[in-house]
Amino acid sequence: MVTIKQGQLPTSPQIFPGCPRKQRITIQQRLRPLIGTLGDITLLNGKAFGGTIRSVGSTSFVVSVNKKNVAINYNNLASFRIEVNPQRVNFKAVVRTKTLGILNAINIRIGSNFVEIISVVPENDPDVIFFFRHIIPFNEIIAIACNEIKKCSCRRSSK
Repeated sequence: MVTIKQGQLPTSPQIFPGCPRKQRITIQQRLRPLIGTLGDITLLNGKAFGGTIRSVGSTSFVVSVNKKNVAINYNNLASFRIEVNPQRVNFKAVVRTKTLGILNAINIRIGSNFVEIISVVPENDPDVIFFFRHIIPFNEIIAIACNEIKKCSCRRSSK
């Protein structure tokens, strides 16, 4: 059993071949540009709520929820999620997490202590699909499997 100290995340989940290489960026560095962004926070205990990132520290980040500031320790975070419009698709991925279950995703970024994906969430209407950017700490992730999407240089036959 691995003991995790306060503010220390596990080194890595199981990452299968086919995924992009890890980048030298921490979850703290990734969240800093998102200060002022409204998103959905899911904690390891399953509690979920909306909030705006106010500040990012080394062991936690602060979100404003109903005009109150709430500090969220990275070790208690299952996911920070915001709605996005993906511009291009480079990878398909399946991410298995402890709290959120299995997420089907496109575009994956693996940092030094987190994974960032864009999940595809279909609605009841077949013409409506939502895309959400998830930033998930390693302590929440069990495994990741990816496939790179190659650009097709196909030519149509002119028959």
